[in-house]
Amino acid sequence: MSMALLVALAAGAAAGAGLWLVVRELVGGPPDLAAAQARMSGTDQAPSVDLTSTTTLKGKVGATVTARVQVPAIKFLDPSAADLDLTGTSPHEHLGEKVLGATVGVVLPMAAGVVLTSFGVRMHPVLFVAAGLGLLVVGWAAPDLDVTSRARSARDEMDRAVAALAELVAIQRLSGAGVAQSVKEAARAAESWPFQRVRAAIARGELNGQPPWDALDDLAAQLADPRHPERTQALRDLAAITRQAAQRGTQVADQLQGRARAMRGVQASADRAAANAASVTMTAPMSMTVIVVALAIVAPLAWQMLTR
Repeated sequence: MSMALLVALAAGAAAGAGLWLVVRELVGGPPDLAAAQARMSGTDQAPSVDLTSTTTLKGKVGATVTARVQVPAIKFLDPSAADLDLTGTSPHEHLGEKVLGATVGVVLPMAAGVVLTSFGVRMHPVLFVAAGLGLLVVGWAAPDLDVTSRARSARDEMDRAVAALAELVAIQRLSGAGVAQSVKEAARAAESWPFQRVRAAIARGELNGQPPWDALDDLAAQLADPRHPERTQALRDLAAITRQAAQRGTQVADQLQGRARAMRGVQASADRAAANAASVTMTAPMSMTVIVVALAIVAPLAWQMLTR
C-alpha cells in the first residue's frame, strides 16, 4: 500500500470522525444528571442555546458551535449585526453556513484523493492538504462576503426608497398635512421592504412616545454599517429636515424635493460607475473567448501544415 493511500485513508477517517461528532451533537444523547442539577441550582453559567428555535441544519450547527466554542471575530471580514439584519440572516445560521462550508472544503480534497488513489492515480499528499486548506478558507470566508455584498445592495435599495419617501413627504406637505402626518402617510405609499421597515419603525416609535423623525433616526442607526456610516446618511437627512420643520414650523417642501433630486443624482452616478465597471470586467472574458475560438480554428490548420 502506497504512502499516498495511507495518508488519504487517515484523512478520510479523521473527516468521518469529525462528521460523526457533529451528528452526535445535533442528535443529542442521554441527559447528563450532573449538568441538569447545575442548571437547576444556577451554578451553571454556560450559554444556553435553544436548538428548537432553528429549523435548518445551518442554524442547528451554528447554535451548537456557539454554545461550545468562542469563535473569534475578524473585523475586516465578519459582517456586522446590521448586515445580518438587512439580509434576514440569523447569527446562528450564518455561523453554521461557515462551519459547513469549511468542513466540506476540507473533506472534498481528501475524498478526491481516496478516489484517485483507488484508480491508481498517484499524487503527492501535500497537494490534497494544500487544496483542503485553501477550500477551508474559501468555505469559511464566502458566507461573510455574500452577506456583506447583499447588505450593500439592500442599503442602496433603502437609499432609493428614501429619495421617493422624501418626494412623497413634500407632496403631503404641499397638500396641507402636518409634518408627522406627512411622514406617516408617505410611508404607507408602497409595500416594498424599505417602506415596511420605515412603517414598523414609526409604529414602534409611537408606542414609545417618539415622533416619526426620531424613529427615522433610530432606524438609520439600526441599519448603519459601522465601517461605512455614511451609507445611511439619506435617512438621517430626512429625519433632520422633518424635525426642523416640526420644531420651527418652516416650509420644507422645496428642501425635501431638492434633497430627493440630489439623492437620485448620486444613485444615478453610482449606477453609471457600476455599469462601467461591469463593462470593463467583461472585456477580459470576451477577449479570452475570442482567443480560444481563434486557436480552435487555427490550430488544426497549423498542425496539418507542420505534419505534411
